Amino acid sequence: MINNSTNILTAYGKGEHHFSAKVFLEYFEKDHCFQDAIFKTVPLIQNKRNDILRLIEEISERAVLENGKDISVMSRARKEYYIKQMDIRIERLLKPEKERVLKLRERERGKN
Repeated sequence: MINNSTNILTAYGKGEHHFSAKVFLEYFEKDHCFQDAIFKTVPLIQNKRNDILRLIEEISERAVLENGKDISVMSRARKEYYIKQMDIRIERLLKPEKERVLKLRERERGKN
């Protein structure tokens, strides 16, 4: 699951090749707008984690259509999978990227 969560392909890439999530973060980490987004977004996601969990938990597992057909919406296993993926991405991608960006900015300040 860790590889699946961190190596998933993004919609972004170069040429004909899509970036994995990890490569995407590394590719843009020296861009100041990207750095600002990381500093704003990572704490926001961490602070809203419980709200995100609640949103996922509140999705119905089943629904009945107008025609009376009973359908599966989101299974318990799928909910657990999404939550686990989110936690892995926070811990393995976003938090380390925020630390890398912080170090990059500290080095830049040291050069000035």
